[in-house]
Amino acid sequence: SLFDEFINFDVGTEYDFWPWLDEKGCIRCQPDLLLRMNWPKPKERKILVLLEAKYLSGKSSSPDYTEPERPNDQLAREWDNLISKARMEGRKPVLIYLTAGYGFPKQEIAESQTEFAEKRRLGNQPFECYWLSWRHLESLIEQLDKEQFEPYVRQILTDLKALLQRLD
Repeated sequence: SLFDEFINFDVGTEYDFWPWLDEKGCIRCQPDLLLRMNWPKPKERKILVLLEAKYLSGKSSSPDYTEPERPNDQLAREWDNLISKARMEGRKPVLIYLTAGYGFPKQEIAESQTEFAEKRRLGNQPFECYWLSWRHLESLIEQLDKEQFEPYVRQILTDLKALLQRLD
């Protein structure tokens, strides 16, 4: 499963928290996390994951149609920068929107998708956005409890699980 692939410790991962992305022709953005993941042979693939995390707030910017060429909506702007950066690095782009909601944020993602599609019609990858809820993380950590980890990793998972329970 995809979950099993992400906990495969043979995968090389580089983390970049709160990077500034300012790709040519794009409006600058600062996502919460940028991950470069490299799978070893025989699967050998490279992906660039941009994670935008929200806890008690929504997107920081909305579509702006007074700017006719470049997406302004936060997720559309991040996707715009991400696909450009991923192309330059020879990686597959993956955008993840992490929120505290109970259900898929259909309207928020639809407005991002619409603005991107209207402003980047030709030659770009269509807007793609995966969604996760903070509410799912506790069950993922419970699945990880069955794995064998170094004591420090187990302590981090225990602390994270306690924090998530405290925040409900």
